[in-house]
Amino acid sequence: PPRSTLFPYTTLFRSFGTSVAISADGQTLVVGAPDEDSSGRGPGAPDTDDLAPESGGVYTFALQGAEWRFDSFLKAANADGGDHFGYRVDVSGDGTRVLVGAFDEAGGSRGVDGDGSTNGRAASGAAYLFERAEAWRQTAYFKASNAESGDRFGNRVALSADGSTVAVGALEDGGGMGATGDGGSNTLQESGAVYIFRQSGEQWMEAAYLKAS
Repeated sequence: PPRSTLFPYTTLFRSFGTSVAISADGQTLVVGAPDEDSSGRGPGAPDTDDLAPESGGVYTFALQGAEWRFDSFLKAANADGGDHFGYRVDVSGDGTRVLVGAFDEAGGSRGVDGDGSTNGRAASGAAYLFERAEAWRQTAYFKASNAESGDRFGNRVALSADGSTVAVGALEDGGGMGATGDGGSNTLQESGAVYIFRQSGEQWMEAAYLKAS
């Protein structure tokens, strides 16, 4: 059958199911497919080609009565081949917010909502927040404040039940220790870190950079 965003069918090597999350109310299921290859960008983009290998995609499903039905297909607004968007996913308790990690994303910006169109830091990684009102839309683009190539920020993600706090893991090299470590030195290879972001009004900001003690 022809492909359709109304009911996508399985193709080879999408790795559908690499990550899954279900809302606390049991009504929304989110499934990551980090090896999905379509070149569309943004929520609802068509999955009708294979022109961006391993850019990745995320599928949402809604429980209607006793049946699960396809809801939406999500792509990053700056999707590129090799990003592996959907490697990790999480969802808020009420199913209205979805957090997606793309650990091989190469955007050159740092912090929240920077320019995602430049690919200046290979495999620095990113995380994306989507919100659903009448339809899904991308509302935040997260990068580490000390992003460097190879950090793989977004290899783990977590979203609080109310959707107002985001946690993102990275295989970064910072030499600091504890909750007040220095993120500017790269002296401990792949020691790793977790970044906390919090929402204040309509804005998101990095609230903590955490290293093991």
